[in-house]
Amino acid sequence: MGSSEVWAGPFTAQWFFHTRAQQLPTGAAGAAFNDPRTTYQDTRWMAELRYEPKISESLQLSTRLHANRYSFRGDYAYEPAPVTPTREDYYGTWFGAEARLVYSPAAWIRLTAGGEAQIHPQATMEGGFPDAVYLDAHTPYNFGAGYALAEASPTAWFRVSGGARVDVYSTFGPIVVPRLALIFKPPHSG
Repeated sequence: MGSSEVWAGPFTAQWFFHTRAQQLPTGAAGAAFNDPRTTYQDTRWMAELRYEPKISESLQLSTRLHANRYSFRGDYAYEPAPVTPTREDYYGTWFGAEARLVYSPAAWIRLTAGGEAQIHPQATMEGGFPDAVYLDAHTPYNFGAGYALAEASPTAWFRVSGGARVDVYSTFGPIVVPRLALIFKPPHSG
């Protein structure tokens, strides 16, 4: 397990790796209670490069590239105890890129626009009993998204934020997510 981050000017590079293994004596997913063969092991790693220059006093650019990997293995021991527990494996690998511009023409207003794209060449779920497969899904997918957000704080106690994001998935098409928030901050008294 570990992580690291380095930066130079507007460039940043970071990575992390984490893995854990645990026994589940609680009978998770209907498995036998207190059987040490019921275990989980999951691993995640990520690497990211960012370039975030301040173009002017009112304009900031943020870009990033990333690569990710996740794997999970679950072994479930059921009663009556077969020789081999039921096993489930999940695997995901994905890569992405994102760019965002933030424009602040005045101290109380901020406009944001951006987009991202991700490629998921591996999205796999497998599972089976010792003598039969019950899960075998291999569904790679991609998506792209664009978004815009306007935020204003005309007073110290009030802020408004509104915008929308459109995600377009290769598996089922577009999704539009609007956003509107009114934020009130009560004054300190006393």
